[in-house]
Amino acid sequence: MDYPWPRVCIPTYERYLTLGGATLRYLHSIGYPREKIILFVASDDQARLYRDWVEEHLYGQIVVGVLGLVQQRNFITKWLDPNEIFISMDDDVQIVKVMTGFNIYWIIADAITKLKTNDYGLAGIMPNSDARRFKTGFTMHLAHIVGSFYICKNNHSLLLDCDPVIQEAKEDYYRSIQYFTVYGRILRYRGAGVQTVYRNPNGGIESLGRRERDAAACLDLIRRYPKFVKHIDKKSGWPDVSLKWRARNTDA
Repeated sequence: MDYPWPRVCIPTYERYLTLGGATLRYLHSIGYPREKIILFVASDDQARLYRDWVEEHLYGQIVVGVLGLVQQRNFITKWLDPNEIFISMDDDVQIVKVMTGFNIYWIIADAITKLKTNDYGLAGIMPNSDARRFKTGFTMHLAHIVGSFYICKNNHSLLLDCDPVIQEAKEDYYRSIQYFTVYGRILRYRGAGVQTVYRNPNGGIESLGRRERDAAACLDLIRRYPKFVKHIDKKSGWPDVSLKWRARNTDA
């Protein structure tokens, strides 16, 4: 079967020593075309480090963008073509686990078919790789599309528009809500999940500290989107929110 090969955009910062053993290793292992893989780095100096340390056969292009995850996501949105369907991945993904009988390319192909219509703008998978929770099919209600792996129809009008220091902590929640308010539905496939190192202290946004920004982001999300977001209490005491799956985009 012939599968579509959308461009894969990887915003990355200070992970030139580990990227080749994480996201790029995974993409190579599933045979993803290297020429479709783009690394977005923060500066010319970072670009030189990535060229020196990351094996060339693992990626196709390095693009110098800007510093900061929110700013880099917005840079990528403006850099890509309008309505281009692309895959975004974090730079520390270990594997995308898929339930038995399926593969990641089936999910990508199905998502692209749906995203080519006017009904959808954003698709993703489960935020963890616990296969015991996997099910067939997908949901269309408001759901958190984790930033470590998602498939998106590029929309130049949907830029993250708040304090980037706050948004960095939960930028994927802001994106999920933005796309839901425009398209009225979010695709989330229940038979796959991403395995990554959350709150990874080595490089990325974690090099800037997180707990206080998480708390500020939670408060900001609840303030801006009270009909879409609610506070949850975690046993760990870490500040967090969840999205109201019964919400409608007319609630905005």
